[in-house]
Amino acid sequence: MKRICLSVERDESILAVMNNGQLEELLIENALEEDLVGRIYKGVVKNLLPSVNGIFIDIGIGQNAFLRTKDLLPGEAMPTEGSTMLVQVVKEGTALKGPLVTAQINLSGTYAVAVAGQPYIGVSKKIQDEKIRNTLRQTAEKYTKSCFGLIIRTAAEKVESKIFEKDIEQLAHDWNILQNRYGVEKAPALLWRDSDLVVKALRYFANSDTDVVLTNDKKTYDRLCLLNEDGIFIKAEQIQLMQEGSLLKIEHIEEQIQQLLERRVELKSGGFIVIDYTEALTVIDVNSGGFQGRGIPHEELAYLINKEATKEIARQIKLRSIGGMILIDFIDMKGRRQKEKLLQILREEAKKDREKVVVCGITDLGLVEMTRKRTGRKLENFYYDVCPLCDGTGRSYSPKAVLRNIYRELRYLQKRGLSDNVEISCHPDVAAILRKKEEQKYLSQICTKNVIIKENNQVHRDVYSILTADE
Repeated sequence: MKRICLSVERDESILAVMNNGQLEELLIENALEEDLVGRIYKGVVKNLLPSVNGIFIDIGIGQNAFLRTKDLLPGEAMPTEGSTMLVQVVKEGTALKGPLVTAQINLSGTYAVAVAGQPYIGVSKKIQDEKIRNTLRQTAEKYTKSCFGLIIRTAAEKVESKIFEKDIEQLAHDWNILQNRYGVEKAPALLWRDSDLVVKALRYFANSDTDVVLTNDKKTYDRLCLLNEDGIFIKAEQIQLMQEGSLLKIEHIEEQIQQLLERRVELKSGGFIVIDYTEALTVIDVNSGGFQGRGIPHEELAYLINKEATKEIARQIKLRSIGGMILIDFIDMKGRRQKEKLLQILREEAKKDREKVVVCGITDLGLVEMTRKRTGRKLENFYYDVCPLCDGTGRSYSPKAVLRNIYRELRYLQKRGLSDNVEISCHPDVAAILRKKEEQKYLSQICTKNVIIKENNQVHRDVYSILTADE
């Protein structure tokens, strides 16, 4: 039972695909924070960097984008500084680095993708019927031009020829608009942005398996009906407007999103996985937990837990939008065949992901290496800010550690004869310890006269000051 839910609020839109009550796909748009991935710009070449095989390009966002020379169009000459280029964002930037762009532009349709370059027509390998492949290719040839080619998606195999041709025609129209805007707009300029969630709901997810498309917003409902004119995606009555109650609560989406933000993920068997993010990569650890496998040999027990964890890991990676390098520490297994089975399951599950996933294999240390194409932001970045107390490390100074620093400084002042009439301003947690009897006794040994303890209003525990009578 597949249900597509589109929740639209003032500053956030959520597209969730539910399959038999379980969250299968999740896309989020924040009205206050722009998603650059997929956008196409007319940029200005600022710097050529032969040493790193790259080019800095100004796309008008206040931070130069980076283009790798290998992402230029095949046969394209190296641009010169000050020249303009058509580029598309493939990876979001960070606080320190600008977004990654490519000159190999593509526009996605429902049944095909238009790609910049030669008028090449490719057909998905999953379409194996040669007659269908030839028919699709002949239809596409009518619209390909010298400046772009087409890659036909698997979804085109069972669609009516009229609907397929309409999709190709729309892609050709969009491509012409893009080229025309490139000719008239002054660089740097945004020329094209990726489809919003309303379009994606129908284009990427609505099909014959869909039971209903639900939304809580009247304007969104009207747009869905307009885009689905003549039942191009699903039957008209399958698009419904929910006017009462919270769509996310009623469909149990909210609670599943909350679970995706947890570090620990429980498995039905009693085992669990732990997901940790670092600057360089994501680490996933599999644990047996409370799994009860009486009478089952250790090797078989480990395989059963790992097998269950593998499917959940692939799902978590997709829903959390985890990209880059990923290391998985499965429960140790000695059998080579079982390890190969596990890798095969992981590769099969990865095929369900819309982004490119590569399962590399097992390292000498027994860790599974894989990568996933990094595009938009991770799920947690929509909901969390970096903690101002620990700067994202998950740790802060203990009061005892700060206390040792204070005592060290007081002993230094004592040696200089400046330990009389001291005022210590520190965090409330540290001040509470300093006021204890045993600490007061120790303070009296270091400071010969009055010691005043004041609480500061600092968030960080390690911020304190010591003032002497001379100051």
